[in-house]
Amino acid sequence: MRQNIIEVSHLTKKFKKFIAVDGISFTVKSGTIYGFIGPNGSEKTTTIKSIIGAIISMIYNASNNSRM
Repeated sequence: MRQNIIEVSHLTKKFKKFIAVDGISFTVKSGTIYGFIGPNGSEKTTTIKSIIGAIISMIYNASNNSRM
């Protein structure tokens, strides 16, 4: 059975009052390839940047905690 390597649950991204991404959820299992398909302006890049930002934040926090 393949492990989940990314699990997104109810991701929402807002820019002031504009809701760019509204509560999406999905998992990515190891050894699989996924793609984001949609028209221009459907916030595919915003979704990916939000996920990458969360991963970087987790790595940074783990790194800082190990220095204490």
